[in-house]
Amino acid sequence: MMTDCKNVASVFKALGDENRIRILQMLHGGELCACKLLETLNITQPTLSHHMKILNCQRKKRRKMVPLLLFR
Repeated sequence: MMTDCKNVASVFKALGDENRIRILQMLHGGELCACKLLETLNITQPTLSHHMKILNCQRKKRRKMVPLLLFR
């Protein structure tokens, strides 16, 4: 029961920020270059990394194409 509560809380935390919801909406259509996310959201690269970490995208769903970083 406690694990279920923690899972639900982590989902609400991830969705508790307008920019993270916008990131999810943008990535729903397919992978995007980090530069496109930064440009559209008007945020800094460290801020994007923070949001992606909370959304669990940082390690699982990225691939590098020098010099681009694409998120799926």
